[in-house]
Amino acid sequence: MFESLYDRSMDSLGYCCINTELRERGIFCSRSMIKRTFSLSRASELSLENVKDLLRILKWNELHDIRVFRISSEILPRYTCKTHRYSFTDLKDHEEISSILGECGSYVKHHNHEISFHPGPFTVLASPNKESVNNSILELDYHSMLCDMLDPHDELDIPINIHVGGSYNKTYEETANRFIEVYRGLSSNIRSRLVIENDDKGNCWSVKKLYDYLYLKIGIPITLDIHHWYFCHEEDRTLEEDYKLSRSTWGSRSHQIHYSESKDDTKMVPAHSYSYVNKLPSFLDGKYHVHLECKGKEQGLYALRDLS
Repeated sequence: MFESLYDRSMDSLGYCCINTELRERGIFCSRSMIKRTFSLSRASELSLENVKDLLRILKWNELHDIRVFRISSEILPRYTCKTHRYSFTDLKDHEEISSILGECGSYVKHHNHEISFHPGPFTVLASPNKESVNNSILELDYHSMLCDMLDPHDELDIPINIHVGGSYNKTYEETANRFIEVYRGLSSNIRSRLVIENDDKGNCWSVKKLYDYLYLKIGIPITLDIHHWYFCHEEDRTLEEDYKLSRSTWGSRSHQIHYSESKDDTKMVPAHSYSYVNKLPSFLDGKYHVHLECKGKEQGLYALRDLS
């Protein structure tokens, strides 16, 4: 179906959720619905289209020597929506959907790809609001269910990446204790996949704070977001030091890194750029995979390759 454009060895660069070239051709895996048009029948049809296109995207990635991909959380439309929450078996096409997700996972395993998920910013296990925590757990249950269908024989490493979500006007220790209490009550499937990411606001969670308050207590791996680091880190620490610190939390697993640049090339701002003008930091070494979070998706990946 697709024609290979590159003849390069496998590298560690990937992109997130949407392929801009394929999206223009109607191939994407995040079809959804607004609340007032929701129906289980339509949710099933859209879910089936989403998983079929996920397999198409993975095959396109392989032909273009791209073997790192973050899967959209919208595979099953409105699955965790408070108004329209449903069970997977409520979908009339659930058996075919599950089968195709299994095929996607087999393709990932056979071609040595790295896949992951990144639930939305409202997935906050440390929140003092009980309803927010319960909704977050439901969100993680959903993502873990998708992982189980992608990887029924537990042969893949599929990280589910979240943020701690602020300190909620309390001390870091109090917030970390709430996170740890909820974390220990999660299913083993979720705990084995869950990883945490540093934040982009000065009063939130740096790599060092994640390490001191959470990793040392529960051993949860830390994703390094390089762009976020510039907005939230201890003044006496360098990016290279925090890279090595986060890398140490992954053991033999492939270290997950997020990379983007500032949208404004005259000053550093949190908003992501469309593409890239700078190479990855030269000190990166070892086993890692990089999620490129630029707005240009695979177009930014091409640009970064050309800089190398």
